[in-house]
Amino acid sequence: MISKKVPISILIILVLGATAYLLLQHSETKLGNSIDKVSQEPHFEDYLANEIYKETHAVLDFSSDPTGSYIREDRRKEATQNIAKIGPNFAGHYYIISDGCGTSCSTFWAADLTTGKLYALLGTSGPAPSFRLNSRLMIYGPETSRGSTATNYYVFDNNQLKLVYNFTK
Repeated sequence: MISKKVPISILIILVLGATAYLLLQHSETKLGNSIDKVSQEPHFEDYLANEIYKETHAVLDFSSDPTGSYIREDRRKEATQNIAKIGPNFAGHYYIISDGCGTSCSTFWAADLTTGKLYALLGTSGPAPSFRLNSRLMIYGPETSRGSTATNYYVFDNNQLKLVYNFTK
């Protein structure tokens, strides 16, 4: 058998690509359909969080979601430090953690500060999603593909993103 050495950069690219694929596959199963789709562009005020969590936050359990182990150690440390400084930044009691998965690729998790559990969200090849502390609405896009631009609006409900509106032009 002939053995060829594979450059480390190629191995890293393959691992990052496989990670992104697994995250996207997993996040697709997290999309629910129980919230009705709306006929016009939603606004953050349409999906207000019940309350803003101001208590001491739970210790994050990165193993609580199957994809949590993909979050790099430096991103874990940064998230933990930011949570200690600012607390939640999404839907009243969640903190959004992001990590890169390659060129123009990012993946996102919602960390529940009341329980410490992580929930995988969608990955994106476009800009980071828009979200607010006092709202359950998360907006992905605009992302351009095959000549069209799409913006997707999701509501975070029962620890899942649910598509409620899509704007494509």
